[in-house]
Amino acid sequence: MILAPGNVFSVSRTADRYLRFNVAQCGDKRVFDVLGEVMAG
Repeated sequence: MILAPGNVFSVSRTADRYLRFNVAQCGDKRVFDVLGEVMAG
């Protein structure tokens, strides 16, 4: 899974408050496990 700051894919560079990840993989429970770990620090 790739987690990236929002500005990585933002041409306008205005997405710095967001986190980007591949939503096509959200059917897999492991995605939410990883996101939970990342958000917990």
